[in-house]
Amino acid sequence: MPKDGENRRLADFSHVSMDRCVAFLLDGIGLESWEEAHLIRCNPCRYEMVQVASKLLEEELAKHPTPEQHDVILINAATIRQAEALIVSCEHCNEDGAEFPFLVILDRVTGSDPTVTDYILEVPAKCPTCCREILEKTFVERA
Repeated sequence: MPKDGENRRLADFSHVSMDRCVAFLLDGIGLESWEEAHLIRCNPCRYEMVQVASKLLEEELAKHPTPEQHDVILINAATIRQAEALIVSCEHCNEDGAEFPFLVILDRVTGSDPTVTDYILEVPAKCPTCCREILEKTFVERA
């Protein structure tokens, strides 16, 4: 239950600014106690906050491809050999030098869009230095 001072303070402010609501939703900043109390009691502010949250969620979801827009490519042994020729080492034998996942090399070899493409390897690639298996997400050093 708000104290008399809080009630007066609530009356002094019309509404919580949408900038504060966006900062609260996106950045996780804390709201002041009067703002929290106001949002609990003010239907227009609560409605506006839900609208802002819905818009932000819609924008975030639009950044990610739907399953229909996503490509899964089977990489055959010949393409894997092409990709192997573009690497020097892997995370197993060169912890410090392996900076990129192997799928970056696959993107380059296939010319695929990395934002919507996943790969399935027919056979694992082999590191030219240590002969260990390399999968899509194994970090490698480029040649």
